[in-house]
Amino acid sequence: MADHKPIETRERGYILNHGIRTAKIAMSLLDSIPSSDVQPDILFAAAVFHDIGKGNEPHNESGAAMAEELLYGQCLPDEIAAITQIILDHNQRHRAMECSLAARIQQDADIIDHFGTICVWLGFHWNAVKDESPAESLKYFRGKEHREWTTWARGALNFDQSLKIFDGRLAFQEDFFDRFAMEIDGQI
Repeated sequence: MADHKPIETRERGYILNHGIRTAKIAMSLLDSIPSSDVQPDILFAAAVFHDIGKGNEPHNESGAAMAEELLYGQCLPDEIAAITQIILDHNQRHRAMECSLAARIQQDADIIDHFGTICVWLGFHWNAVKDESPAESLKYFRGKEHREWTTWARGALNFDQSLKIFDGRLAFQEDFFDRFAMEIDGQI
């Protein structure tokens, strides 16, 4: 198995925590996108493991190989194949319509987890590791790079249900940063 390289700008345990949150979001999306084609346990496992290869690029390929190795003897071969295919497809948003419904749900869950409260947390963690000030953090969240990332992420979503959740998280984020801007400026 490949050595897993830590990502210094993310907290310890980020890959696991992100995977568990993504799996829970995927289950919520699955509840609103009923399908007899998607096996919930397969989707959940794939979502938990989807970024296990982060730091060993291409992480979807290394992650699928790592998941296959970890799940050997724990799942049936066809279950492992389904899980690893979702992992392989989780970041293939440019060809989403060629991917399975389970993979498209996982793609959306992955994007959604990066916005809202988690976006605030990741941004602040990043800035703390980089020894940047609150004003520098705010500059990023109000800047072109973040707007472009947000626009891309919203456009990469596959389902109306995902857009609704994304927009709610984005609204929270915007409200938070409006208040944050006031408070770092000393306003009451």
